[in-house]
Amino acid sequence: DSHSPSGLYGIKLAKDAQAAYLCAYDSAIIVLDKNWQESKRYDCTKGSYNIALAEDVETLLVGLRQGTLLKIDLKRDTTEELKVLGCERPVCGVSMSPDGGLLVCGSFDGWVYLINHTGIPLGKLETNGEVWSVVSSDDAARLCIASGDHIVRFLDNACSVAPQREMSVCERALDSTNPAELKSV
Repeated sequence: DSHSPSGLYGIKLAKDAQAAYLCAYDSAIIVLDKNWQESKRYDCTKGSYNIALAEDVETLLVGLRQGTLLKIDLKRDTTEELKVLGCERPVCGVSMSPDGGLLVCGSFDGWVYLINHTGIPLGKLETNGEVWSVVSSDDAARLCIASGDHIVRFLDNACSVAPQREMSVCERALDSTNPAELKSV
């Protein structure tokens, strides 16, 4: 892309192949249409390494420098930056459940973080190398991690989508001012 002076690192293709999303490092997140023409650009000068797509909720997740993520709501055309608590190095590998509730992040710090949609860690695993790539099953019950220590890890995750949804309901009820809802929880 002539409008992106930096390298193109991460790319994700929509399941219907009608759009592609790519990371132009230190420049932007670029949305390409079905004719491979730029249809949208989200400026991002904090480095962008890899990208995940939650198609059920039309949300993108991009790994950035300093332990942060860029969350892009494609429906509302809004962006939000999330801090991965405990992570200070670039987030290189990202994966997300289709509902956007569970995020898996791999970092240059050698850790893999399982976090909820607000950035709060639900679990983490240390490796002996930078974690450039992670992927999860749709329900996040299975995780796969590729690390600079030359080890590929396959993990069973007990905190998958269904239990996380239950926890989210409880958390929302505790934040609620509706006593009937709180009592039912």
